[in-house]
Amino acid sequence: MEPSQTNVPRKVTRVAIIGAGDIGQAVGHLLEKAGTARVEFWDKMPDKVPHQRSLQDVVAPVKIVFFCLPSWVFREAVMSCLPHMRKGTVVVSLAKGIEKDTNKTIDQLLEELLPQGMSFALLAGPMLAKEISEDLGGAATVGTRKQSTYTKLAELFAESGLRTEFSADVHGIALTSVMKNVYAFSLGIADGLGWGGNKKGWLTARAIEEMQAVLKVMGAKKGTAVSPAGLADFIATGFSCYSRNRQTGDELVRTGQCNLQSEGVSSFSAFMTLLNGETAPYPLVHALKRVLVDHEDACLVFDSFFHETRHA
Repeated sequence: MEPSQTNVPRKVTRVAIIGAGDIGQAVGHLLEKAGTARVEFWDKMPDKVPHQRSLQDVVAPVKIVFFCLPSWVFREAVMSCLPHMRKGTVVVSLAKGIEKDTNKTIDQLLEELLPQGMSFALLAGPMLAKEISEDLGGAATVGTRKQSTYTKLAELFAESGLRTEFSADVHGIALTSVMKNVYAFSLGIADGLGWGGNKKGWLTARAIEEMQAVLKVMGAKKGTAVSPAGLADFIATGFSCYSRNRQTGDELVRTGQCNLQSEGVSSFSAFMTLLNGETAPYPLVHALKRVLVDHEDACLVFDSFFHETRHA
């Protein structure tokens, strides 16, 4: 008699999650739900992880390390973990931003920091931590140059409720992850200004149009703008009450104050540097520059932007 397939032991992979904040906890929840990983957390603030072991003890034995951190601490975290990683360790980043001092995107940072040949992937898409923790599911593009790396991660999340898709356009994924936060900030401004669904729908279309134009200029694939890492994540982030980037834009209009610790705001000046300061070809980015950098009135700027004359 053939043994039941349900009796076949499931392969369990040892995984470390660096960063025990909302998204780190959400990724841990997904892996626990899938039953495919033995997860251990480490955080710079040890009170977030009960009975936290040393970084070496957490990282050294594992096959995959997830970095669930903001971009402004990413370099420090990777460098702290590197001495404890094995040659075959796979690094997975959920960071979405640009390093301020170097203007490097996350993929460029990993290429600089990791030993030659070490596999890495970017995981990006509509993955709002609150919804994942409530088992509402999510989707992600896995940006990696190695199909084998994607296969490992796809198997890891196979029964977790997270849909995964492969993309070899790693730099495009990194850029799109930055832009979706920047443009989500604009949707927050629209909320603060009281724009309705019609105008926000128009704003969404303009944002995607600009994302595609930027990707083309940067040598990435335009199609990445409409992947889970692009359009899907932008919609989830820009329209969700849980999104910090949307909230920050809304608060700027209502209070006149701006939270610089949102990825969209933190990355904006570096994003303009990537564009060589040439914001004019990208009217929505230019409007955000006028609000964030030049401190012009958001209502006047966005009203002017909405009513500008365009020719198809």
